[in-house]
Amino acid sequence: MSITVVVEMKAKPGQVDALRERLSSDLPGTRARPGCESVTVHQDQDSPETIVLIEQWASRQHQLDYLAWRQGQGDIERFLALLDGPGPIRYLDYLGA
Repeated sequence: MSITVVVEMKAKPGQVDALRERLSSDLPGTRARPGCESVTVHQDQDSPETIVLIEQWASRQHQLDYLAWRQGQGDIERFLALLDGPGPIRYLDYLGA
């Protein structure tokens, strides 16, 4: 069964546009990874420096494999340079209610 992954990122001051550009350039590669079902990007209306990714993956392991791939590419460090520290990643199961 698919899982939902919620990734919250808070951009450093003045880096929101750079973060959005980075996501736009990198997300096609994310969507092409094995197990990725969808990724959408959202910006918090009350805190515009906060960007939230809502991801659907075939399994948690698929998403963890993806993160390892990004780490190996050096992408995680490039993202962290734009962020005010790493944000939370939540793994959610759909309850069907």
